[in-house]
Amino acid sequence: MNRLIFALLLSLVVNESAFAASPPPANATVGTESVQIMPARPWNGAVRRTGFAIVNDSDSKIYLAFGSPAEVGKGILLMPHGGAVTLVAGVPETAVYAIAANGAANRLTILEW
Repeated sequence: MNRLIFALLLSLVVNESAFAASPPPANATVGTESVQIMPARPWNGAVRRTGFAIVNDSDSKIYLAFGSPAEVGKGILLMPHGGAVTLVAGVPETAVYAIAANGAANRLTILEW
């Protein structure tokens, strides 16, 4: 149910042309060590990151950080089983990092445009 609501909300704020040159949806596996889940995408004069959505598909809390390694208890919290964040304004061009509160193979789904 959470994923359906998330998809509907995302469709309201993002039009199809925003996805034209976007990477396909991706998955990342997160454990208790901070990992980079999205590379930095600074504006190069032609292409820039204009938004992204990250969904926690795991049983563990996951924390996000921008531009530096993630730490448990700090940053953006994604709750288990569908916790998500969507940014379409003030989107950071820096790398995005994630860390899980516990477990070694926690899955995130990532959509970037």
